[in-house]
Amino acid sequence: GATWRRVFQVVPSQAERDKPKDQRAPLPVVSALSFFDARRGWAGGSDGGILYSSNEGESWARVGTVTPAGVNALWFTTPSRGLAACADGQVYATENAGRTWIPRAASGGGEPLRAIFLADADAGWVVGDGGAILRTMDGGATWKEIRLGGAVSIRRVWFTDRQRGWIV
Repeated sequence: GATWRRVFQVVPSQAERDKPKDQRAPLPVVSALSFFDARRGWAGGSDGGILYSSNEGESWARVGTVTPAGVNALWFTTPSRGLAACADGQVYATENAGRTWIPRAASGGGEPLRAIFLADADAGWVVGDGGAILRTMDGGATWKEIRLGGAVSIRRVWFTDRQRGWIV
């Protein structure tokens, strides 16, 4: 982490570049990143698209779309299985490396979900606005909502094991 270099930048398509600046669609913001290992990673963002890299982030290709509402967090447990916490208040799952996504859970109030953490292959948490905390103990197949209450927005979650964790 002592030195950094840019390996990816969102660039508009040629068709968008040909339009007058005031008529161009806004570029998506990349807001989620998950690497399974040093080579394979996924990124998601404000347009709900999922990008995949198999070469340490040197190049990226769009492989699928989760939801047009946008992806706030990603977590891959294997090269094919991953979870996405999204702005529409849903947790989505993929079993095919991000090509297709299915809804698995939702925050009760539909508030945006912001972060994901899995302590192991089974135990995980997703957090978000409105004090939403969703917990899975079966790798994301089922989820239970725990609510803090109040107008709190939870942005991050981290666990050292299944019993000890922090939220901010």
